Amino acid sequence: MNIKSAITPFVYYFSLSFGLIILTSYWLVTTPGSVQSTKASEGESPAANIVLSNPQSTYNYTLKVEEEECIDSSAKKIDRYLEVNKAPLAGYGCEIVKTARKYEVDPLLITAIAWCESNAGKTTPQFGEQESYNAWGWAVFDNNDTTRAMGSYGCDSWEHCIERVTSGIARKGDRGLEPEDIVQWYTPASVISAGGDPEQASWTKCVKGSIEKISQIVL
Repeated sequence: MNIKSAITPFVYYFSLSFGLIILTSYWLVTTPGSVQSTKASEGESPAANIVLSNPQSTYNYTLKVEEEECIDSSAKKIDRYLEVNKAPLAGYGCEIVKTARKYEVDPLLITAIAWCESNAGKTTPQFGEQESYNAWGWAVFDNNDTTRAMGSYGCDSWEHCIERVTSGIARKGDRGLEPEDIVQWYTPASVISAGGDPEQASWTKCVKGSIEKISQIVL
């Protein structure tokens, strides 16, 4: 066997292998799926973007859940009512609704009481320069000296008083949760002024009227 005959098969197989390598490389470069896989390692492909955006998607979903729990039509109506009237409690509609749901009390009732007692925070009790955040007249008596002696009229924040008043009304729920029920222990002087008729008490009328106004707001 001469040298040419001996090396011919090797040349042939080498050429064939080299051609297959070239063809395979070309196929890898021009195949769309392979291009995406290559770029995925660089964070550029659609698949890579999906992976990167998952945390953001989860965050958005969480916000959506919070909105469903909190910012419903009642909260929006409450905030609209308070904003129009330039009340300090404007923007706390969400907090009022969440707390009211927690204690199974009507959030419009909590808002209406705040409006009738202090124009929703415009005229809170002030004994000293520190804000009491007590828009509901809670634990505030007709006699200022008595109120000072009780020392329980102030709150640390609007949220604190929303919680305090809502839970307090809920605890007395066995007496009824309608304005004409609440007025009898909340502000009995108003009932006395109405000749003993809680439905005719000015406080009852104010609270009911405010509830109606808030509920009729068109968003």
